[in-house]
Amino acid sequence: MKKILSKSYITLFFLLTGFITFAQTPGSNDTGGDLEGGDAPATPIDDYLWVLALAGLILVFLTFKSIQKNKIQE
Repeated sequence: MKKILSKSYITLFFLLTGFITFAQTPGSNDTGGDLEGGDAPATPIDDYLWVLALAGLILVFLTFKSIQKNKIQE
């Protein structure tokens, strides 16, 4: 149980560090009420799609493996 929990924590840490490391502080609210300055670059949202695809493939593999194991035991 401890092994699964620690692996889960490590996985969540690595998946969520991207959000933390690329976070931007809001700009000043002095000009026109816009929190984001006009010079802020666009932030891409598709940087970690490969991580999502890999997690999906692993989930499919483990589910398929479990189903095959249950079929063999029956």
